[in-house]
Amino acid sequence: WKTMRKALTPTFTSGKLKNMFLNMHNVADEFIDAIQERLETNDVVDMKPLFQALSLDTIANCAFGVHTNSFKHPNN
Repeated sequence: WKTMRKALTPTFTSGKLKNMFLNMHNVADEFIDAIQERLETNDVVDMKPLFQALSLDTIANCAFGVHTNSFKHPNN
């Protein structure tokens, strides 16, 4: 645990988390929009692909600076 903690601690400093917040907020807004779009057309929504897209978009956006929008373009 000590080795892993030593490697990850510089990645998640308070300053870096503050910088990631806007990216995470934008992805969360896209997530909510995607759910609302699906609810307008269907009564039942499969949440697993939406949460997979949320995880992928958050990581891609925060770690790599890539805006994939996997909710509307699942093949990105």
